[in-house]
Amino acid sequence: MMLYGILIAVTVPILVGVFYRPPPDANTASAVVSSARYRPVAGLPPNLVLAILAAAIFCCCMTMSIPLAHVVAFCGDMGVGARAGAAMLSVQLGAGVFAQQIWGWIADRLGGLRTILFASASMVL
Repeated sequence: MMLYGILIAVTVPILVGVFYRPPPDANTASAVVSSARYRPVAGLPPNLVLAILAAAIFCCCMTMSIPLAHVVAFCGDMGVGARAGAAMLSVQLGAGVFAQQIWGWIADRLGGLRTILFASASMVL
């Protein structure tokens, strides 16, 4: 556990130095302030689309997290051992973090709605 803390204490400041950039100067003098305009998404009201996405995300996260919480105990029941189960859980959680970064990168380029559609389609494959 202490080795992990040392690893974080060393790598985070280095990564901050690599990735931190000051925000660009915004030209606020020419900006026109207008009221927000909400357009229908796929013919549905924006609030309904938000509620559908929130429900889908909640249901997906719940069904994916419950099995992960029981991986270590399941491995012990199968005779694999708790240490191997903990390693499996660590790999799954690490892959989840990596996947979230990749999907975030894709969302920055394609937009949120297209990314959710692609992510949902990738679960079917």
